[in-house]
Amino acid sequence: MEIEIETLQKKLTESVSSADMDVFKKDLDGQFVIWEKEIKEVELLDILEEAFIDGLITKDLRDGLVPDAPRTPCLYLLPKVHKNLTCPTGRPIVSGNGGLTENVGKMLDFYLKPIVETLPSYLRDTGDILSKISNINMEPDMLLVTLDVESLYTSIRHADGMEAEALYLQLQGTAMGAAFAPSYACLFLGLWERNIFITDATPLSSNVLMWARYIDDVFAIWQGTEKDLLKFIDELNVNDSNIKLTCHYSRERVDFLDVCIRRDGDGFLQSDLHRKETSVNSLLHSTSAHPRHLKNSIPYGQLLRAKRICSEDTLYQKQAEDISHRFMDRGYSSRTIRRCRRRASRIDRASLFGTKRESQAPTQTIYVLSLFSLYDPGSVDRFSYQEAKSPHL
Repeated sequence: MEIEIETLQKKLTESVSSADMDVFKKDLDGQFVIWEKEIKEVELLDILEEAFIDGLITKDLRDGLVPDAPRTPCLYLLPKVHKNLTCPTGRPIVSGNGGLTENVGKMLDFYLKPIVETLPSYLRDTGDILSKISNINMEPDMLLVTLDVESLYTSIRHADGMEAEALYLQLQGTAMGAAFAPSYACLFLGLWERNIFITDATPLSSNVLMWARYIDDVFAIWQGTEKDLLKFIDELNVNDSNIKLTCHYSRERVDFLDVCIRRDGDGFLQSDLHRKETSVNSLLHSTSAHPRHLKNSIPYGQLLRAKRICSEDTLYQKQAEDISHRFMDRGYSSRTIRRCRRRASRIDRASLFGTKRESQAPTQTIYVLSLFSLYDPGSVDRFSYQEAKSPHL
């Protein structure tokens, strides 16, 4: 039911207190709408039913996409302390766990993610960028560049997002917190990148020798003058897609994700572990109630991460020493840390770049030993064991 803006103040107070009503802001003119929650469920059910009738989804999938007891998603803010420790801005997150569209979002992400991985600029993780820069030799006129897309999720117009999906297979913004949001945003940027580098919409794009992106963070290598680079960024920021880029560049060093990338004396790129200036020691404390074997494995995992990122052993040894002090500050024993460092020292760095093997379903029967309680205060046999034989799923 839509109401006039003049009566909003009164109706808003009444409707918010009702469990059957929600308040929404319209996409175009900014007015508010009081909407019955049942309408949202009916609309989703109608869409899924239509998809089932058209043969796009099965009956089981249609039924599984609607949660039995959906809850209303909540909006909260995550302070961006990595950008300003004293007065951070907030990153809006919509927690859709258990919400009406959670299962639909997961299904969309399942189909969108493989398409995202085919994008020319796609970066899987830190290891991916390390592999891409391992053999690059920089010439004197080349610049290291990092770019950040400001407020990516909330900047995507629905029409542009749907065009991106249509090309590779909401009026503005997707909810940060939705399961499919990263894939949806990546496809949107993939379409934008296609217009830059394939259609030659920006003449200076030929100066870009490398362009690799992890969601909204870009690492690039530019061949040319600083003046032309800044002109190129200005041209990119003039667009109809609500995209705004911030840029950092240097001939010697840039920080990208958790990697510090620097040029050595011979022009080759070296990598080191990077921590933001505002980062704090939030490692799991040794007194935590987590299992001991889990806590003892955390230093080892952090050392392997540093070993993978650091391109030279001298850099790794420095980071390993820092990691050791960080764990000792959190109550870990020096004996545990020494043991982890010995284990990590036996690992060859090249082996840490191996691709993960896809798990194959076992062919043998899995025997499950289950434990259940038959506790009876008057009985001596308080526990019983049962061995069950069941095929794997």
